[in-house]
Amino acid sequence: MSQVEALFPPTNLSYLLENDLDVKLTWEAPQAGTPTSYIISRGGIEVATVDAVNLTYTDTHVYPDSYFYTVFANYGVLGSSDNSATVEVAIQGSIERNYVLYEIFTGTWCQYCPTAARAIDQVAATEEMDVAIIEYHGGDNYETDATNIRTNFYYNALGMTDSDDFGYPASITNGSYSSFGAYSLVATQKDYYTGLYYLIKPKSSIYRLDTYVEHTGNSPYTFDLHVEVEELAAYYSENVKLYVVLTETNISQNWQGLTEVNFVARETYPNANGTILDFSTESVISSTIEITIPSEYNVNKCEVVAFVQLTGSNGAEILQVNKNSLSSAINVESQSLVNTQVYPNPANDILNISAAENIDKIEIANLTGQTIDIVNPNSDNYVLNTSNYTGGIYFVKVYSTEKVTNHKVTIQ
Repeated sequence: MSQVEALFPPTNLSYLLENDLDVKLTWEAPQAGTPTSYIISRGGIEVATVDAVNLTYTDTHVYPDSYFYTVFANYGVLGSSDNSATVEVAIQGSIERNYVLYEIFTGTWCQYCPTAARAIDQVAATEEMDVAIIEYHGGDNYETDATNIRTNFYYNALGMTDSDDFGYPASITNGSYSSFGAYSLVATQKDYYTGLYYLIKPKSSIYRLDTYVEHTGNSPYTFDLHVEVEELAAYYSENVKLYVVLTETNISQNWQGLTEVNFVARETYPNANGTILDFSTESVISSTIEITIPSEYNVNKCEVVAFVQLTGSNGAEILQVNKNSLSSAINVESQSLVNTQVYPNPANDILNISAAENIDKIEIANLTGQTIDIVNPNSDNYVLNTSNYTGGIYFVKVYSTEKVTNHKVTIQ
């Protein structure tokens, strides 16, 4: 019986990162044998085959994440090496996704839409799933301009040719996965949404999106939405857009056997076409959006959803999402009743904080909502040293004997 020749793998695989996103792999020939080529895989997916005379390969413009690269030696009719050379490569410039966004196109006249409505409500109630939901209504009293604008956007992005194909309910998950119509069972529809969640959520994002809502007035309720978007890696060659949508939930409505509508798209800022984010000269873009809540809306059931989305030839993937409940931002007690003062504003090295009663605690948070400093004055005034603070917007929460007040300040 003849002995089968061992198929040796390449050895000493190493890598070098070039131009931030290019991975240059280098290896040595097997200790024995004569391969005809080498097969390169990234994350278990074959990306290239090179001739045996080449002992290097550059994987260009790789999306920031961590990958295992493997190189197999191919011996032609004999097959590939049983083992491979393997190296782990971490490309910097990505973070976790905050939420997965479901955009549902629906109408109270639609007999199949309650299945999608019930299913997405159940998904929203699942604590371990971080989701944001927007329901665009068409053909009923809740329709806005956003319905047609977003419909046309996806009609073009999905390469559709017949408008009748965009049937209700339409579900667009994170801008990338679409379905039209609904399953016959709510449980099956929920399983569909859930499966997409666990497919999308683990993928990293190259955008940081932080939002913070500040309550600025009553009658009508007004808010400032502070938005900060950072591009962590210059991966996409085209601009992306920021979209901001106000939704309302638990609106009483008898329709198709249901008694309410949820996650209804009420307003878009500045409009449903979104705002271009140009990172060609800066990596961080900040803005403040003024929001006024009409009296017919229940402010305690309103939520602001912000998302960053591709809009060009690279598709329509939603790259990062954040959301804020307006009810959590409402300061029920008027700050004037407490007569708390925070000055100067803008501030440089110090911030004076005074109140008409004893101040128990002061919390300082940055634009992301992260608490960066806590002091306990136990006095009716305090001088806060801000010389070590990075310039930007901060939120000062003052806890006095009877009240809590919130203040926005700028540190220069």
